[in-house]
Amino acid sequence: MIESQFAEEAFRHLKEIARRPEEEQEKLLLRILRRNRDTVFGKKYGFERIRSVSDYQKAVPFTSFEDYDALIEREISGERGVFTADPPYFYCISSGSMGVQKYFPLTKEDAVLQHRYWDGAIRAIIRKDLPEYTEEELFGKIFLMSDAYLTFMPDGIMNGVRSGVASRMQHEDGTYPYELFYAPEEVLFPKKLTDIQYVKLRLALEQPDITAIHANFVHKCTAMLRYLERHWDAILYDMENGTVSPEFHVDEEWEVYLKEKLPPNPKRAEELRRFSGPDLSDRLIRKIWPNVKYLRLSSGMQFHPYIEILDHYSGNLPVFPFLYAASEGMFSVAAGVGRMDEYIMIPDLCFFEFLPEEDENGPCLTLTELKEGERYEILVTTVSGLYRYRLGDVIEVRGFYEKTPLVSINYRKSQVLNLSDEKMNAAQFEGAMNDFIEETGMNAVGYCVAGNREKDPPCYRVFLEAGGDPPDDPSALMDQKLSDNCFGYRGSRESEELSQAELVLLPPNTFEDYEKHNAKKSKRNEQTKPLKIITSQEQIDYFNRKGKI
Repeated sequence: MIESQFAEEAFRHLKEIARRPEEEQEKLLLRILRRNRDTVFGKKYGFERIRSVSDYQKAVPFTSFEDYDALIEREISGERGVFTADPPYFYCISSGSMGVQKYFPLTKEDAVLQHRYWDGAIRAIIRKDLPEYTEEELFGKIFLMSDAYLTFMPDGIMNGVRSGVASRMQHEDGTYPYELFYAPEEVLFPKKLTDIQYVKLRLALEQPDITAIHANFVHKCTAMLRYLERHWDAILYDMENGTVSPEFHVDEEWEVYLKEKLPPNPKRAEELRRFSGPDLSDRLIRKIWPNVKYLRLSSGMQFHPYIEILDHYSGNLPVFPFLYAASEGMFSVAAGVGRMDEYIMIPDLCFFEFLPEEDENGPCLTLTELKEGERYEILVTTVSGLYRYRLGDVIEVRGFYEKTPLVSINYRKSQVLNLSDEKMNAAQFEGAMNDFIEETGMNAVGYCVAGNREKDPPCYRVFLEAGGDPPDDPSALMDQKLSDNCFGYRGSRESEELSQAELVLLPPNTFEDYEKHNAKKSKRNEQTKPLKIITSQEQIDYFNRKGKI
């Protein structure tokens, strides 16, 4: 009941502020500046003299991570009052689009806001869009595929990924609603970075009464389902006998834990074994957990191939596409169940500014000046101390919720491949891949692209893991689809500044193995997004070793 009341209050608040976004945006900005006027950053840019949005835009330049890097190090070293009057409550860890680990200090207010929308408003929207089910049927037992590791900075301040901020806050203050989830505290909040995919699956498979599946991203969900399908017989053997097979490489402490918590269960193993066979993957979720009513996970344009795979596994269960957020901040929630590319920008989360996609030197617009159908680069000012920060994301306005824009996320500007001034962005590459997959009928698991400058002229090298038979000349077809989706690429091919693209076919499980490869190097990957355009030589070398042309 408490969770339900909190959700309804959060949703009512969202609707109210969405009716007056201009007022809420200015109020939020001036409150942030007033509170932080005596910080190092605030004194540098004269926050105490700023009285309006216009004043702010004149006084403070655009910023990027490089403007904060050294200052963040000062905060990590113990200095306070650098960005915000409030002390850091949590350090958000991001690998960044170029694979370089970054730390963003977050305030307690940031965590509270995330909880309001992430856990409150989202729950109310799901309840509203699936009115035929009760609270218990929707939220009675959730299979949470994501983790919130209990990791800390040297001084004891919590750290981790953005998705874990609010739950870590609740864990710390003793208000986390464990009763809603399929697993106990020690599984939901592991104490060290280790792969517990097998542990989570074993616990979830024991419980046929799961009501929903929550994950950070759709590709994380499909990866776990592929893992389950591939190891189906071995997992059922372990369930039947109360063992942990050596092929799973489970840490010793988790192996002991499972043997203590999960005695042999031959009855449940036999129930599940009847689904074995060539059609196991078809509607797999519905077979194992017949009470699942929906899936909550981030999706959108960049996850297109994974949605098709998920639909196959789930039997087209309703999907709530969660939210639009980044390590730097949380910006929106999905407008509703099944609305895959429509996110409500929330006026009291960040102060938002926008640059037109084709004219970054043009006017810097505010939230209420956006036009439907237009694309913009987004800048944010956050309660945790980022000011006019160029996030690099390009969004498109799809409509309006009350008076607040509904947006889709198109691509990140840093994700651009540019070998001969063709400037192919991630959205264009995604379009080419979707066209290639549709024409060939191949079942894509994952793909990415890199530049190959060893060839003269250089060319694109596209890495693809997919089921099904490729066409006779897959590289030529891939090259054609790239030309169809990017005018600059087509021009560079016609002028012979680029050679024909190379399509590299990857063996099964390459992308899953890549995540395990990172995990062995102690790299966090709880909310890693799918690889698209890669520029890191380490990544390129990895896929080159795995693939064949």
